[in-house]
Amino acid sequence: MAEREIPLRLGPVRVLEFQAEEYHLRTQEVDEVTLVMESYIQGTREGDAELLRRVFHPEAMVAGWFGGDLLLRRPDGFIARAASTESGPNYKATIGSISVIGRTATATIYEDGLWDDRSFVNLFQLIRDAGNHWVITAKLFHMD
Repeated sequence: MAEREIPLRLGPVRVLEFQAEEYHLRTQEVDEVTLVMESYIQGTREGDAELLRRVFHPEAMVAGWFGGDLLLRRPDGFIARAASTESGPNYKATIGSISVIGRTATATIYEDGLWDDRSFVNLFQLIRDAGNHWVITAKLFHMD
């Protein structure tokens, strides 16, 4: 990555210039995180506990309010519910955003029609683990 200054009326501004291979690497990482998030959606839709276990780090945390209950725990409860409860005929999910910074990433997924037509906004944190795989380390959710 190269750096150069651009003179402006308000003062010089530094601009970072990425080499083509650095840019490709960043887009490749975003694509890899996208696959993890699509796997999360698929696992939720199909109630696939094994797929959901693969996308979450074993020490991951899930937090949010589910009705009147504050949940702050490992993803096992979420995975069990997904495996035992139909997602619903109106279930839709979309990836709202993905950001990758080094070996960390964030993502947002919007879900509608899940489990008796509930809607969720899910904020995820991911890390590239020692095996060089992207895994979810935290899920913070808001339920409408």
